[in-house]
Amino acid sequence: MAAACVAAAEALATRHALHVANYGSGIEERLTGQHETASIHEFTYGVSHRGASVRIPWQVAQDKKGYIEDRRPNANMDPYVVTRLIVETVCGTADGTLEPANGTARAPLEVRT
Repeated sequence: MAAACVAAAEALATRHALHVANYGSGIEERLTGQHETASIHEFTYGVSHRGASVRIPWQVAQDKKGYIEDRRPNANMDPYVVTRLIVETVCGTADGTLEPANGTARAPLEVRT
């Protein structure tokens, strides 16, 4: 399996609650753990696992390169918020900030209440 894909999935696990809180309204009705969805209460990942929070496609595991699929966001999510969360979590620093090329760090997102 691609080490970078596993590292990305494990990074996403560390901020599961923050991501779910920002992945669209009504998400608790969809992420039940049934009908090929993950449970909202637990983070999972796996190869070709359609019921996982993050799916690593079979071909990616075979080729040891490629992409992962975060299967949690709702259709009504804000794509800018979700993209920022994923980049901060997978590519950012330990405190959740992202250091862009211009050196100006942005504060991490807060959980919506």
